[in-house]
Formats: sequence, structure tokens, C-alpha cells
Amino acid sequence: MIQYIVAELQTHSLASLWCDAKLDLTYFYKRRGFKMQDKQFLKHDRPYIKVSVSLMDLN
Repeated sequence: MIQYIVAELQTHSLASLWCDAKLDLTYFYKRRGFKMQDKQFLKHDRPYIKVSVSLMDLN
């Protein structure tokens, strides 16, 4: 699904994508080229972190 979203956003010439990731699932995003932000936060009593990726760097 991430690959589909990235491909769709690239067709619209968007530069980046960000989302809130559950802290225990960051490995999923890291494997796909996402960078982790420094600050963690709670959402529904679970630790999250913002992740982002430059769509220009992905093929």
C-alpha cells in the first residue's frame, strides 16, 4: 500500500510524504526510506513518532 501511495503522490509531483508511526513499527518505515523525527509523542496512550520521506529520492 505504501508503494501505491508513493507512486500516486509522485504522479502529482509532490515532494514529500509524512505520517505518524507507532514507535514499535518504525522498522517498517525505515526499510522504505523514511526518516524518523526526534520527538516522540503519545496518541491514544501509545508512543508515536513522525516519519517522512522525500518522494524525489525514491524510484
